[in-house]
Amino acid sequence: MLRAAVLLWSLVAAVIAADPAPLPADTRTQLDTFLMQLKGVKDPVLLQSPVMNIGKLGPAAVTAAAEALTPLLSHVDAQVRLQTLHVLAPPAELPEATIQQIYRLKADTDDEVRAAANALIDAIGVWRDQREREAKLNIAGQLPLPELLTALGGDDLAKREAAIVIALRRSLAEPEFNRALADQTAVLAKLCAHPDPRVREVALLAMGRGYDVLPPQATAAAVQASEDRRDQVAVAALFALGKAQPREREAVSALKREATTATRPRVRGQALATLAHMRLVTPEISAQAVDALTQPAAEAWPGACAALVSAGQAQPDAVPALERISADRKQLTESRIEALKALAIAGEPKRTLSRFITLLNDHSEPDPRLRTGAITALILMADDATEALPLLTALSRSATESDDLRNAAKAALDVIGRHRAK
Repeated sequence: MLRAAVLLWSLVAAVIAADPAPLPADTRTQLDTFLMQLKGVKDPVLLQSPVMNIGKLGPAAVTAAAEALTPLLSHVDAQVRLQTLHVLAPPAELPEATIQQIYRLKADTDDEVRAAANALIDAIGVWRDQREREAKLNIAGQLPLPELLTALGGDDLAKREAAIVIALRRSLAEPEFNRALADQTAVLAKLCAHPDPRVREVALLAMGRGYDVLPPQATAAAVQASEDRRDQVAVAALFALGKAQPREREAVSALKREATTATRPRVRGQALATLAHMRLVTPEISAQAVDALTQPAAEAWPGACAALVSAGQAQPDAVPALERISADRKQLTESRIEALKALAIAGEPKRTLSRFITLLNDHSEPDPRLRTGAITALILMADDATEALPLLTALSRSATESDDLRNAAKAALDVIGRHRAK
């Protein structure tokens, strides 16, 4: 049964693969060779080899060979039947006759064949469901915007599910889609109060991406949603409030309120990040950022770091936490990079510069993005980073470094060099 479970999960994993592509000429030649080897072979052991080789050619080859492989599902040898079942996995497209033969094997006399047949039928069902969902998404993606918004707010769960996915995809990839949404303020504001939290989240994210400046109705909806009990909705609301006017008292009050809420780290982090984006970081907010960095919840750290960068002042109390986070290889690289940026502003310059130079010379660091992030942090130090110029010059010319790191070093040389020349 364990082997059957492993097989099922391996088959289900194949569901996310792409549709079979047309066979290249060389693959077609190999497939024809293996199909010829199937003919006239009586030894079950010899028969399994071409079957396995066909599977190695990929889903398109299995699709092309499915009709020839189907008779092997009735072979007298159980190992031949089993090997053939293993090969006929999604996303290969199987004729209905092949699927019917697989169903028959669910009553096979061999335990392993029965388990494999059951696992394959389950995987085919998952694959077909996936294809059906993709078809619905494609249809939803072609809907005009008013109909898409209607589907988002409607009672048809299947249409709403598809509309949520499509709206998120288009909002991320299509600026014109976001601009079109900005003309639907009343509809978006209504969706912010929808019973489905995913719809509320979509509407708020659309506001944050679609408007240059939130109109009053949208601001009011986002302020109300900032207290949503679902963290993902509150985070989306605080993101949207980044487009509010800085003089919008209720918007700023909501952001400051959530920046002090340590019980919801992810929400607190977004509030701090939005205040940093709006350049509204006061000494009080800086203190909240330092407090967030001393807490164990990592979700708030990037926002807290952004707030300290925006504050633009030394923050000695934040340095121990920033040094710890940036050095901890168990943390997300993105959080470590944000900590480096904050350290460039909040830390004592000589100590921080020495730390960055040590990191840039440390080739044991497993994620190369961290060293590139350290160079970005050096740019924030500007005049205080001039001692790093020789190292940056060497890195910019190194044939062993990545393109990203070399380009970052060149950018740092340009910025720091211009500051030095002033």
